Amino acid sequence: NEPCADLPGPRNSPCQVLWRCYTTRVIGKSNIMEAVANMRVARVLLAALFVVSGFNMLMGMGFSGVVAMIGGMTMAGPVAYIGAVLVLATKIVGGLTFAFGRGKWVEYAGWALVVFTVLTIIFGHSDMPKDLTAALKNIAIIGGFLAVLSARSRE
Repeated sequence: NEPCADLPGPRNSPCQVLWRCYTTRVIGKSNIMEAVANMRVARVLLAALFVVSGFNMLMGMGFSGVVAMIGGMTMAGPVAYIGAVLVLATKIVGGLTFAFGRGKWVEYAGWALVVFTVLTIIFGHSDMPKDLTAALKNIAIIGGFLAVLSARSRE
């Protein structure tokens, strides 16, 4: 017998079968709402890191300080200005959209923050082994995003 063969709905992939099995048999139908609420909390907690960091950068260094920081990494001139705008927009707008957005906007913001975090590892934490802990922290953050985005695709 196929596991969970009595469950309604299409059986398109092994992942969908396992998810239906898990949510119906392990979590229980009454706890599915709790799982969705936990996913919303996870979105807010992941996003808070970026939103708070973005506001701290803006308030602590000012926009010109962010431009100077970006310029000191690898970019100079107008490219640093554009980079600063992108960094602040990704952190603040992307973070708020990921936390409180709806529909596909959550996925777009989540993937933008994943790409941003990968670029942060490459450009911001490239001094190994000194930056190893910061790079590993960012890899863990990417894992959190992937878990949330994966769960959202099954909702």
